[in-house]
Amino acid sequence: MGEELLASGRFDGVDCIVPVPLHPLRKLKRGYNQSELLCRAIASVLNKPVVVNNLIRKRYTDSQTHKNRMDRMDNMSDVFAVRHPEQFENKHLLLVDDIITTGATTENCYAALHDIPGLRISVASLAVAFG
Repeated sequence: MGEELLASGRFDGVDCIVPVPLHPLRKLKRGYNQSELLCRAIASVLNKPVVVNNLIRKRYTDSQTHKNRMDRMDNMSDVFAVRHPEQFENKHLLLVDDIITTGATTENCYAALHDIPGLRISVASLAVAFG
């Protein structure tokens, strides 16, 4: 994935790579954040830092797996926050998720980030599901 992103040339200006965060309880249960693992692999190719624990998931949510778009949007509403907005000021960040199904997670990450001065956001996902 990192090699494809590098070859595209579209992510040359990225300053840092940010995984979509898991709630700490879900990460503890699962043992890892799949988006963070993707970020670390991408970072090794793009030679950019991975920033974890600045974009955070502030509340636990039910699994999105069997929800439709409206239920996913409701489930993800006001879930994410930024601890230190100044860390992202005037930066270009690459937000990474494992899969985009309806875009609800991506949209809500953007909602938490969009007021940061000078921030540019690009998104990369391993998969996109339609249905």
